Amino acid sequence: MSTRMHKEVLDIGCGVKKEGTVNVDVNSAVKPDIVCDGHSLPFKDESFDECILKHMLEHSVKPSRLISECSRILRRDGLLFVTFPNFASFTVLLEWLGKKPSYSEDLILGDRIAPMQSQWHKQLCTTTTVRALLARHGFNVRKVIGHSPNVGPRALRFLGSIVAKLFSERAGNVTMIAKKRYSSGD
Repeated sequence: MSTRMHKEVLDIGCGVKKEGTVNVDVNSAVKPDIVCDGHSLPFKDESFDECILKHMLEHSVKPSRLISECSRILRRDGLLFVTFPNFASFTVLLEWLGKKPSYSEDLILGDRIAPMQSQWHKQLCTTTTVRALLARHGFNVRKVIGHSPNVGPRALRFLGSIVAKLFSERAGNVTMIAKKRYSSGD
């Protein structure tokens, strides 16, 4: 019987290359292990224990294909970590009510000063839409962690940090930890 001593982790859209993971990014300037977009990964089925999509889903032109590839490359009981800006957050609502939509504009456009248009957001993610997308591709969401975006006035950031702790599904940024499902009882 062979047992692996460490987890095999894939980071799609790695940005800065991380030690201990297989790093994939479309931007060759960050020197990933593999340059590709995540929609067609060059790995065998069930090659990884964990897959990370940190602020990647909102940039994908084919989010369903991206999640499908994550499901394909994850082993049985594999974990998917998906972090995204939540368009249905209280932060966006408060800004719209205050008619100062700088954060919500960033959610729609992404980094507007970025030289590459691929940096712009192609999807408006919410906890509801991401949860449904994950379920369609065989994942059960096990945990939702809210993060407060570190933008805006100090009072708004403080309020955001409280909301993130109390109402994780309404936080400005959300990480969903999902487990690959094999049967209805899983």
